[in-house]
Amino acid sequence: MTTLIQQRTPYDCSIASLAMAMGRTYEDVLETVGDLFHPVQGMRAVGSALKLLGLKQDYDNGLPTDECDFVSLHRDWCIHPALFRTWIWGRRSLVSVPSLNINDADALHMVYYDGKRVYDPSLFRTYDSWTKLLPNEAIIFRDKSA
Repeated sequence: MTTLIQQRTPYDCSIASLAMAMGRTYEDVLETVGDLFHPVQGMRAVGSALKLLGLKQDYDNGLPTDECDFVSLHRDWCIHPALFRTWIWGRRSLVSVPSLNINDADALHMVYYDGKRVYDPSLFRTYDSWTKLLPNEAIIFRDKSA
């Protein structure tokens, strides 16, 4: 069961979301990712952070191998966010969505989706359901039980 971990600053949604996804503490994730996180800009290299946290992202000829723990998907301009959202339905994912709290059209925010419920670490306005997510990017975790 996931416990909501809230942000400590306006730009650390990725740290809180990674902590929820990995079942680790906020402090442990922050220490492990080190310089990948910038306190005023947030984190752009979430895949690299997941590798530091012990996950593998192995590919062979452009396809994930059996050893791969996650894949990163980026929505192209021609794919509607609602269609892109259906690709993560029922799958544990870190999801980059438009920020509800930073007044910048390009500002992104990260939430954790456990396949059933959205966990938004924001201290202010939050996404409270999967149907409201309009993702730009998603990191989908491999289901090890499959």
